[in-house]
Amino acid sequence: MISNELVVKDGVLTGEVRGPLTYGEAKLHALKSFLEEKGIKLDECIMVGDGANDICLFRNGGFAIAFNAKPILKKYADETVEGKDLRKVIKIIDMLMREDERCYRS
Repeated sequence: MISNELVVKDGVLTGEVRGPLTYGEAKLHALKSFLEEKGIKLDECIMVGDGANDICLFRNGGFAIAFNAKPILKKYADETVEGKDLRKVIKIIDMLMREDERCYRS
């Protein structure tokens, strides 16, 4: 996972992040470099994002989840999660994994 640092206060995520934001092609380049080191293809990845700086990832990744996203990003998403409950993202990922397992069994 590549992300900003999630801010935790008293053991609870605050919804804030620390660290510099990366944009567009720089974000995609960083991800491609990371994946190359790990031997993972970009189209095998699930992207989760919330803003216009994630469009480039959504266009190139395997599956895109807009999380509590701005309207511009939702246009590029395969699934959209409203609100700030990350458990909803986990449900989507679980569903994708089950579908993938069924494909391999067939």
